[in-house]
Amino acid sequence: MEEHIIAIGHVRVILILNMKRFIEPGDVPEFESARNTPAFTQNLRNEWKRRILSNGKFTLAETGEIDLDTEVSTPTEKTGFLTGVFRQPLFEDHFTPTYRLKKEAFSYDKVLEENFQFKKLFREVWSNWNIFVRPTSSGFFVLTLTREYKKPKPLLRIARDVLKLQMSFDISGALLWLEKLKQNLADDQISLDEKEKSIRNFLEWIGHEREIELDYVPVQWHMAMIVCKALIEDVIGPGKKFFVDLGNKNGFNLQIPEPKASPPLHDSYVIYYIEQLLAAPELLRLRNNPQSGETFEVSLEPKGSSHQPVNPRDIPNFPRIAQQIGCLVEGSVLRKPRGTVPPGELSHRYPFYKTSYLERMFKNDISSWEDEVCLLTPRVAVLIPSWKARNAELYVSTLPATTSQATYRSYWRAIERMIEFVLEVRVLAQMIERSSTNVLQKFMRELNQIREKTVRRKPWLEKSRIFELMKQATNLSRLVSICQGLNTIHTWCRAEYALTKAIHLSKQLGIDRLLNYTQKNVDNITDLLNHLDELYMATISERTNHHFFYIMLALTAFSFIFLVYSLPSFWADFKQIGYLAFPSWLQKVIPFIPQIGNFIATMVPVLSFIMIFWAILRLVRFK
Repeated sequence: MEEHIIAIGHVRVILILNMKRFIEPGDVPEFESARNTPAFTQNLRNEWKRRILSNGKFTLAETGEIDLDTEVSTPTEKTGFLTGVFRQPLFEDHFTPTYRLKKEAFSYDKVLEENFQFKKLFREVWSNWNIFVRPTSSGFFVLTLTREYKKPKPLLRIARDVLKLQMSFDISGALLWLEKLKQNLADDQISLDEKEKSIRNFLEWIGHEREIELDYVPVQWHMAMIVCKALIEDVIGPGKKFFVDLGNKNGFNLQIPEPKASPPLHDSYVIYYIEQLLAAPELLRLRNNPQSGETFEVSLEPKGSSHQPVNPRDIPNFPRIAQQIGCLVEGSVLRKPRGTVPPGELSHRYPFYKTSYLERMFKNDISSWEDEVCLLTPRVAVLIPSWKARNAELYVSTLPATTSQATYRSYWRAIERMIEFVLEVRVLAQMIERSSTNVLQKFMRELNQIREKTVRRKPWLEKSRIFELMKQATNLSRLVSICQGLNTIHTWCRAEYALTKAIHLSKQLGIDRLLNYTQKNVDNITDLLNHLDELYMATISERTNHHFFYIMLALTAFSFIFLVYSLPSFWADFKQIGYLAFPSWLQKVIPFIPQIGNFIATMVPVLSFIMIFWAILRLVRFK
């Protein structure tokens, strides 16, 4: 009975994609070095903003359109600063403009519009969700899909609306239907061409390639890529490329990627903001007995009475209501098999959770007020603010009065913005962890090749490849340091109520564990770099010894040459000396000395020149 529990509020689905696919492959190293740099942040705030707003597909969300209560036009980041959720340095150094998509500026091919899957899966989602996108200084696109429920809607129906975003295009079914059409319409070539064109346009629009059979292409990620592509097209303008100038001749080129069915590195999160929760009176009489633990069962058939508000703090005491909140957190919905649903019955229902599971879930409620609920889990957040305070202004005594005035609703929007930021930090940590693992593996392969070549006494240093790995390792160390700073909540959050929520969410997302793994990888890379330096220094020392050896060999050869050229003078002096001055045994040997000298005088220059030539070859080779 889905009509028994209804709610007013909105849902935000946060999608984060890596910007890397929109960078020219040759410029990816420059892009990785530009993440979280002041130059890139300023480029996003100035040049990108000017180009995006000049094309008409997007408008600034800071005009107040992003606010559900449109009378407030203060940017969400500024509200977060006013209420102590963010400190000034984060507000100044990291936040970039958020843009709202103008759907009326988009048009699709008529043939594509007639495709069944496009109309059934994509068009319905595209029409019902407001889309916001923000390119961040960390090198990501943060998209926020927002759907408002100004009139009460059953929680089950709200959950099903979110599930539609996760629905996937049936690629294999489209290919199978294409083959059936060729058989069934073989005699009607006109109809065959029309339907075949519709299916092929659909497959081309998705970016499906036959050699890569993907059966799972979620609607939300394909829609996210369409929005990001449109944003980059506005930045690039009429040309095919755009150089993001970061100063000092540094920068990278943007590109429009070819359509692909698989998205880049990504993550998602769902926020259920229940402004008011209403339940049928019959459900409110189904209450747990806190003394005995018993549950009083009553009839769930509505008796004509209107729904009544539910105090958020009473939710754990009403088992049926707690069950549905638990289903929002887990995101599970059951559907009966097709063809087995009798007329008038619902095909979908929530599963029933254990009482112990629900008790653990509500123990993690980190709201600070008695009539609030704030459940932050790794994939879903359920926020139920105070209904009585919804129109009140919020003042915080621990903050200066001039910087703490905001509406209660806008404070919760700042909390949602905080959730987006913490999720972005998690994706940054995931990206660094993956990159550090890849760089570590590359270093190990290079080191094995270096050792093998060193043992074989071959030249092993390929400078370009080694220097590129060293550059990546240095950039990883920088990003790890930045990510650790962003995950230190005290550095960018100043109010205790927001600090508690951010720390709890960071633990739920496992950012500390990711950064620990990443730091270990970076430490191992640093050790390998030190080992590589030792090998390099040992090789330089060995080369230096070889240099000295062959230089001395060459000098020795020159000495022999000079010695040979001095022999004739020695012999001339020797002949001027009489034999009588020598002993008799020496006088017998003296006649043979000229012959020996002639032989040595002939061989020594030849050997000397051979040694000089050999030494020169060895010197050139080791250089």
